Amino acid sequence: MNILVIGSGGREHSLAWKAAQSASVDQVFVAPGNAGTAREPALSNVAIDTMDFTALADFAEANNVGLTLVGPRSAACCRRRRLFPQPQSSLLRT
Repeated sequence: MNILVIGSGGREHSLAWKAAQSASVDQVFVAPGNAGTAREPALSNVAIDTMDFTALADFAEANNVGLTLVGPRSAACCRRRRLFPQPQSSLLRT
């Protein structure tokens, strides 16, 4: 399963790092990520702003994202229903 973590803080880094350790996870994307997530070999930063809801949803669909984790301070946490209105991807607000 592919996972998308939305946010750029330490909490998102921790979530992404831990998710990447699961044997059932193929790839973890972090949008936009930070310098710490860029250094993690199992994580891939994605240059998408947390306010660009259309680009986030398009990216998730194009990359077969099965789970999206939204950081607590991300603007996306307030717009999660608009961001992923269809049930193709699970969404977890942290």
